[in-house]
Amino acid sequence: AEARAFYTRHDAATSSADPGVLAAAIAILAHTGGEGEYEAFRARFKQARTPQEEQRYLHALAAFRAPELVQRTLISTVSAEVRTQDAPLLVRDLLVGVHSRGQAWSFVKEHWDEMERLYPSVSGLARMCEGITALATPVLEADVRRFFALRTVVLGGKILEQYLEQLQVAVRFRERETAALRVYLDQA
Repeated sequence: AEARAFYTRHDAATSSADPGVLAAAIAILAHTGGEGEYEAFRARFKQARTPQEEQRYLHALAAFRAPELVQRTLISTVSAEVRTQDAPLLVRDLLVGVHSRGQAWSFVKEHWDEMERLYPSVSGLARMCEGITALATPVLEADVRRFFALRTVVLGGKILEQYLEQLQVAVRFRERETAALRVYLDQA
């Protein structure tokens, strides 16, 4: 409620509000928002007056949790709606998102060839693939490894191998610490 009130008081286009607080309010509204907020933020992304405002609203779209809104954002990454230099970073945001990661990973697998063709240079794919490090469950890790084992993916140097190693570390950490964290949180 506080984030909504702050956002309503401080229109990003004309406000002298602290940009950090405004960014936090936008992130909260995206995380808790629905169709109305999504459409408003999408319009702000498309009509942004500055590159910073454009990026703020574009990346806020990745924070919406409703599966249908996640899907709309994913589709925008392979359409003309999002510039090809921005799309890989948006996909990365969705791969990292707790509520969107599984859906985003399925989308990446389904649209890999298209993304490989659309996204600029090796760096675009490398930035997108950084998101696989958040797919930190044994099932997702196995699926990621299977997917990349069946393809020749060039991200430059050993980037893919490093991401896969980071994923493995995250999965092992999760397996090792989950029980202790549950005990701790139950005591809190």
